[in-house]
Amino acid sequence: MKKTFGALLLIALIIVSCKSISGIAFKIDEDNCISCGECMNVCHHNAIVYDGDKPVIIQSKCVGCGDCVSVCPKSAIK
Repeated sequence: MKKTFGALLLIALIIVSCKSISGIAFKIDEDNCISCGECMNVCHHNAIVYDGDKPVIIQSKCVGCGDCVSVCPKSAIK
């Protein structure tokens, strides 16, 4: 049981590490963004905040999961 738990923990750590160092940098296209806030609502890492009337991605907090990309109704996040 301990070996199985240890192996699962190691796999989880590797996955998290790969996501955070994957180099994926999402950017919001301000021309297509309608400021609906869906991206900010779905981000579990608080990596999207409003700067004035438009959302911006805080790259240091973004883990590259892509949840924001999948909910954007205007495909403004790439």
